[in-house]
Amino acid sequence: MRKLIYFDYTKKIKKSVGYIVDRLVQSVPVGLHNHDFFEIELIISTQNTKHTLNGRKYNLEKGYVHIINPSDIHSFEVSEDGYFERFNVRFKQDAVSEGVLTSVINNNCICKLPENKFNIISKLFEVLEYYYVNEINSPAANEISSRMIESLILMIRDCAAIDPSKESNQKSQIQKILLYLHKNFKNNISLEDIARYSSFSPHYVSQLFRSETSMTLTQYVTNLRLEYAKNLLFSTNHSVTEICEKCGFRSFAHFLRCFKRVYGTSPSKYRQKARADSKKSGQ
Repeated sequence: MRKLIYFDYTKKIKKSVGYIVDRLVQSVPVGLHNHDFFEIELIISTQNTKHTLNGRKYNLEKGYVHIINPSDIHSFEVSEDGYFERFNVRFKQDAVSEGVLTSVINNNCICKLPENKFNIISKLFEVLEYYYVNEINSPAANEISSRMIESLILMIRDCAAIDPSKESNQKSQIQKILLYLHKNFKNNISLEDIARYSSFSPHYVSQLFRSETSMTLTQYVTNLRLEYAKNLLFSTNHSVTEICEKCGFRSFAHFLRCFKRVYGTSPSKYRQKARADSKKSGQ
């Protein structure tokens, strides 16, 4: 499975703005991959193409839009006579406000837009593309671009019927910690690392996180790793040992215990059942 790196894109295009936007027609499949950046894609037109996101398969249609998080895994199947035309914007988490990202980071924001929203979001993409192509790189232009990306995120979230009430009630400190965890859960992070990042004491971070999420930091990170492991089991042919390592578990025995406790079966049996169920349902 490929991992796409934001730096590789900026190195090739030699642009210094905080986002990358393009519009293209894709007529060949896009293999399974994830990336270290956020991505918004809007389908402008399509024929005989399917999108798989975290093991779930969708038929692409005009107006289909999705927000991809760094922990997501996805691919595109394109038939011999198929294609899809799409707008795409890639950005790092510091390109937009933490509060906006937090409102979508725990959800698969994926939906088909009604015609009026499709027209509005298309226009936002067109303006972003204009700023990007013409290299308008001033503080004012960059601020406008960031706000437009935030508007895209919020409109898509609302169209996908994601309830932001939970996020809006969270304290701003938690938003920062959540983004850090989602970005770094595959690494060997510690409470001290999170405290340094958030500029709070370890004790305060621990107490605040538990009061706001009803979970410990360890439980939350373990759940992120297990969810990622589940996606890899369904979507790749990596061995269970490889998946354990890719998800950030330092002990294979601990990974097996955690997985069975949460999903009620071993990783290998989960993979067999999930793939068998997928074949039965015709996905």
